[in-house]
Amino acid sequence: MENQLANSQTGDKPPRLWVERLSIFRNIKPVDVVRNIQLRRGINIVWAHEPHNSDKVSGLRATGHGVGKTSFCLLLRYCLGDQTKSIDTLRDEVQSEFPDGGVGAVIHIDGRVFSVFRHFAPYREGFAAETPHIDSLFTYDDRIPYKEFEAQLSESMLSRLEPKVIPDTDQKFQWVHMLAWLTRDQGTRFANYFYWREGEGAGLQRARQDPPLLMRAALGLLEHNETELLHQISALDKKIEEAKDEIAKLEIEPTLIRRRIASNLREWLGVEESTPLMSDDLFTESVESGLKMKVEQANQVISQVESQLEDAEDRLTELRDALYQKQKQQELCENDIRWKEAALKGDEKALKEIAEQRSQLMSLKGNCEHGDTPFSECSYILNRISTTSFTDKRDENAISTNISKLSAQAVEARKRLDIATESTKGAKKALDTEKRVRNQFQIRRDTAIHEKQRGDDLWEELDRWRKLEGSPESGYVLKAARDDLDKLIKQLESKRTQLKLLQQNQSDREKALSEQTNKIAQALLSDEVFARFSSRDELRPFHLSMRGGEAYRVLEILLGDAACMYNAATTNSALPAFLLHDCPREADMSIHLYSNYLLQLATMEDQLSPDGCLPPFQYILTTTSPPPIRLQKKQFMRLKLDPCSDDTLLFGKRFGLEQKTIARLR
Repeated sequence: MENQLANSQTGDKPPRLWVERLSIFRNIKPVDVVRNIQLRRGINIVWAHEPHNSDKVSGLRATGHGVGKTSFCLLLRYCLGDQTKSIDTLRDEVQSEFPDGGVGAVIHIDGRVFSVFRHFAPYREGFAAETPHIDSLFTYDDRIPYKEFEAQLSESMLSRLEPKVIPDTDQKFQWVHMLAWLTRDQGTRFANYFYWREGEGAGLQRARQDPPLLMRAALGLLEHNETELLHQISALDKKIEEAKDEIAKLEIEPTLIRRRIASNLREWLGVEESTPLMSDDLFTESVESGLKMKVEQANQVISQVESQLEDAEDRLTELRDALYQKQKQQELCENDIRWKEAALKGDEKALKEIAEQRSQLMSLKGNCEHGDTPFSECSYILNRISTTSFTDKRDENAISTNISKLSAQAVEARKRLDIATESTKGAKKALDTEKRVRNQFQIRRDTAIHEKQRGDDLWEELDRWRKLEGSPESGYVLKAARDDLDKLIKQLESKRTQLKLLQQNQSDREKALSEQTNKIAQALLSDEVFARFSSRDELRPFHLSMRGGEAYRVLEILLGDAACMYNAATTNSALPAFLLHDCPREADMSIHLYSNYLLQLATMEDQLSPDGCLPPFQYILTTTSPPPIRLQKKQFMRLKLDPCSDDTLLFGKRFGLEQKTIARLR
């Protein structure tokens, strides 16, 4: 890669995000570490070494698969806040072997150093602290819940992103969206530049349009003017759809409403749908004639029933008065019996009450309201006075003389009470019967009024809409709505033209990224090859000019990621200069291209870290294919996994079914 990066001045600038250490814990009480993996700024290789034939191994121990490469990637993503089904599946599997274990990492974020720990067991919250010493994390006083760390990580990684929402949908960009791009699933086989997660997607609402928008926003290529235009175009699209719906409603609404009202009228009148609304022929049935007839019938019922109601109310008044008189008579009889029986029993208290009653009776002045005669001549009052004339207890002879007379009067009083009681019951029954009659009249009247009002309302509404349909007023409203739609369409065309012109004027930043991609491609392949970068291409933003099947398609994706990482390392990009690639060689790329690609990355590291400076990026790669000899040095080789021994597996052992399978193969 001949000096294509020589002019880049990064000094000792650290990546905005890089991982210094990944640790797998069998237990945290006491602390029991299964594996410590030290990582560095620059290239980090995890190599799953496949034994040679001369090693005399077979079965599961003869391949570099199942040793922990993808598990390493998933655990690293887990520490960085990723949430996918594949991570959940791995956690469940590892938790069955290490129920009290977990994974920890030392993570650098914009110059700050954090240690984090996450449990394998579900529903157990992890924790973090701002310290580089992960071994002391479990006793650290200032620990915070992992969720708080995750929020700080997200805020830092998205702080430079502009815009922070997708213009068309207003969905907020999230850290997990960007992380999906930086840590592609191995299962996607690097088939498409914007295909980042196998099966479950990256969490963006639109699988095709949104990943390119995120890429452009992260690379600083989604300019403010363009973002604003996209917002305006989206808003105009919505307004145009609403305007079209309103016009369609205005065009058809009068007819639909008139039909609905006419149908309701026909149903109410009980006539056929074919019955015309109106007819000039007096002998032809129409809705109008039926309505007039029904309204007239309702008026007749109302008039008749109201007269009957008046008569019923008069009868009710008479019956209420009669009932009142009978109830008073019954009450007098009841009191008369009570006083007589009390006197016969010698009840001093009752006698006193009777004396008071006699005094009240004798003091009455004026006429009796029942017989309209003076109280001094009323037979009932005189009789009551005579029956209470013996209430003076001191007159023993008077009481003895009148006992027989009082007993006879008590018997007569009970007879009068029985007659009065029956009379009161009869009056109540007659009143209740008359109330039912009155209520029936009221129901008939109210029903007729309701029917008349319903008919009047339906006809009035029908007449109003019939007059409105085709009227100048409705025509004005419809024309204004169509004029508004034409204005919106012209505004939309203008905005789209502005957007197209803006997009044709490629920004200096995009041009620079395209030139850098081309230089990397030429250094890797030859000067006859050229590469271009088109940020608005939703399928192949990084494009090689040569044909070569799937191998070169994979190389396009790897070069594109490397170019973005380089751009993030050398500019004030919103994208962290961090990449994790899980076995790109397995995605059908030839060993020759693969080796050359890795060597060019090593050259990039050398040129971006002159004079002993540390590289300004972190690139982590897992592979089963042997890396070039240069990259097998300890500087780059961070972990070598080997299926020949359990000790050289990621977790230091094979799990469950794997152990049984190996035993059976032996």
